[in-house]
Amino acid sequence: MPLTPILKIKTAKGNIKDVHAIGKVIFNDEGIPDIVFGTFQDITEKKQNEDEIIKNQYYLSKAQEIGKIGTWELDIINNKLVWTKENYNNFGLKNGTPLTYEVFINCIHPDDIDYVNSEWSAAIKGKPYDIEHRIISDGKVKWLREKAEVEFDENEKAVSAIGFTQDITKFKKLEQNLKESEEQYKILFENIIDEIHYWKVIKDKNGEIKTWELVDANPSALKAWNKTKEQVIGKTTNEIFDNDTQKLFMPIVKKIFKTGKVYSWETFFPATKQYLSMDSIPLGEFFISTGRDITKTKEKEQELIKAKEQAQETEQKLKLSDRAFNLTLDMICIAGFDGYFKYLNPAWERTLGWSIEELLSKPWLDFVHPDDADNTENIKSVIVDGKESYKFENRYICKDGSIKWFSWNSQPFPKENMMIGAVRDITETKKLKMHYYKPKKRRKKIKNYTKI
Repeated sequence: MPLTPILKIKTAKGNIKDVHAIGKVIFNDEGIPDIVFGTFQDITEKKQNEDEIIKNQYYLSKAQEIGKIGTWELDIINNKLVWTKENYNNFGLKNGTPLTYEVFINCIHPDDIDYVNSEWSAAIKGKPYDIEHRIISDGKVKWLREKAEVEFDENEKAVSAIGFTQDITKFKKLEQNLKESEEQYKILFENIIDEIHYWKVIKDKNGEIKTWELVDANPSALKAWNKTKEQVIGKTTNEIFDNDTQKLFMPIVKKIFKTGKVYSWETFFPATKQYLSMDSIPLGEFFISTGRDITKTKEKEQELIKAKEQAQETEQKLKLSDRAFNLTLDMICIAGFDGYFKYLNPAWERTLGWSIEELLSKPWLDFVHPDDADNTENIKSVIVDGKESYKFENRYICKDGSIKWFSWNSQPFPKENMMIGAVRDITETKKLKMHYYKPKKRRKKIKNYTKI
């Protein structure tokens, strides 16, 4: 029996060789091996090539598995179809299932059968076959890409074809998601109230930013600019607006490309007479600016600042008025139509001896001399009716029981249900008049007696 083992040997130089040994053993009359002879063939290169082929086949198999790529071959004349393992996996069929073109067609999604048949019919007539279609696998819809080369005989009749299939379901889902995202972005872009403009930077030969031209702008931006897309797309900022625009925004554009970060800014834009609040974002050789018109907000801010300044001015005037109010010798009051004092200056306490709190806690008639109560109530009615009162006189009772004569000038404010009164203490004047009145009366009596 010949011996044909494949061996690894080590040469005298220490190299490892693959050899194919072919030998024969001769036995003696007693059946014992007596002579062995044979040859050794160096198959090192052949073995390396075989190993390389096996390795490449493994890599190809793994690549097809990872990429979900299967290959197939069709004998068109005999209607015999051969698939690789990965091709079976792509179609969801058990490995080794007998195949024909009909078996293949039965896997196709019902809505794509006519399309696949039409493309295959065109392919066997010479049209390139590179299509995408759906299949039903384990009750689920999958997407496949197919590409094939058809061989023709001398009569230009298709005789065979070889091709591949690739499961592109994930790519189709990503494509669909991207399409939906683009549609959502388009809806947002077209309907958002904020301005959105997309610009491409133009640089000079030294790489310095020269200007920027518009790639796209949403309706909100176009409305603010009072422009149409046809008027602005592909135009530089100075071509859209005026020569000062580039100068105005150049520091902002340079800043975002220098930092590579979003920059938020506000400015007044003379070309549209707007105050803008914007965010600018660098994107490679492009940038996006988004934001809104804050003109009304700015105007409100200016109004608030002006109102605040006026309030501060008024407050200062009130402080001065309050100081005069407190320092004046005359008594000043704000009194309600309900019969109570609302506010009194310090002169009241100095004049009557009652504390301000005491005077505010009771109806003012409680402090009026009883003999003057009716007249005081009558003049109050006149004031409530909206009429002014001048030089009305009545008496008030001091805390120590003494009497003070007051002269009133009163101004009504019916809408506020109150009045303001300026009151002067005329007690001393009254005393002088009384003193003058008595001697005059006595002299008159003496004169009468003289006549008798």
